[in-house]
Amino acid sequence: ANGAQELAERAIVRGPWTDARRAQALEDNAIDPFAAFDSVLGANFTQANFPATFAVLDRAGRAAGFAGDPVKFIHRRPRPFLSHSAITTCIPNDERLRASFSYPSGHAALGFAWALVLAELIPSRADVLIERGRDFTWSRVVCGVHYPSDVEAGRTVAAAAVARLHADAEFRTMMDAARAELAAAYGN
Repeated sequence: ANGAQELAERAIVRGPWTDARRAQALEDNAIDPFAAFDSVLGANFTQANFPATFAVLDRAGRAAGFAGDPVKFIHRRPRPFLSHSAITTCIPNDERLRASFSYPSGHAALGFAWALVLAELIPSRADVLIERGRDFTWSRVVCGVHYPSDVEAGRTVAAAAVARLHADAEFRTMMDAARAELAAAYGN
């Protein structure tokens, strides 16, 4: 706490951020892979249109989102807005948020897991999907609820969780179903 790295990261969290970027960060607070990636994949990218894709994204997001929890309880890093009063959140600052820890970012982990899975399923759009995943995770910094290192750790957790899921035959079957479902709309 209050070391050189945290002070440098705190300055990043403070911004300045444009109103438009903070509005995007507020939208990115939603736990919805379709809302998170419709800017890349279009308005047709909905859960109703892609149920097999929803199933695989839900599984990957849950696995990645919860994978970092044991580490959170080891480090117990307070969120930036709790450490510095000049940092304001762009999401509701409720008791649940104040009681949870910052490192690693579970929200960043689930969002980046979605990006990794979608990039694998639609390789022709991999670059833009990964970039959107990075932007989605960075929204946690813009919102004042995570430090950059929390988000980077969340991305690492996502990569590990998705890699681990690939060892599961049921997950691979789910990926095949989603790949077939998405191929008609987006190609490969």
